[in-house]
Amino acid sequence: MPGSSWMTICFIIVCCLRLATSQAPELDRVGAAVNILRNFGDLDLEFRITPRNDTERWVFNSDPVYVLKDINVRRKSFNGSIGQFRLEMCRGKDELLDSFFRHVTIEGVEQPWRAFSRGWSVSKEPRTLGVASALSYELGYLLLKLDMKRDEVLMTNQEIELSAPAKELFEKIVVNDTKSVTEFQKKFGTHYIHSYSTGNSLFQVLTYRM
Repeated sequence: MPGSSWMTICFIIVCCLRLATSQAPELDRVGAAVNILRNFGDLDLEFRITPRNDTERWVFNSDPVYVLKDINVRRKSFNGSIGQFRLEMCRGKDELLDSFFRHVTIEGVEQPWRAFSRGWSVSKEPRTLGVASALSYELGYLLLKLDMKRDEVLMTNQEIELSAPAKELFEKIVVNDTKSVTEFQKKFGTHYIHSYSTGNSLFQVLTYRM
């Protein structure tokens, strides 16, 4: 049965907000900026969401840029205790990927799995999910997944405020002006991390004909 280290992330869009916050400890990525457009389809290169055939232990694969200030963080340790066992029947490729990435939420993205897997090759899809043949819309899949949560980190602020540099550039954004929006996104991202959890998973995907 394939296993993986995983991270659950809840992204909340920044550009809709008037307020925000920064300078959380580097170990806590809550409040850190994420530009999902830069690597949309390959976000698993930045976050260890899917299983990898390596010995590295990174969870975040980029230097943090904090866009919020005065963040209140709640951290809870579960010591690897079992969090949830799921068994889901999926009709076709899209339902399988939707189920596999169900623990990820990205504000403004209806199907978050596309942000991580749209750039996968035909051979990488089945290899990542432990399936013998290419994923298909004509087949059914049974996903069995056991999550063992280790840590949970959550931002508890009721209100947020942008850091001074981010706020200054945000106020220069002009409606319908692509250049000003792109400039902000390049420097401070499109989203920030609201919460995440770490741990390990055991999962298996079975294939059947519908």
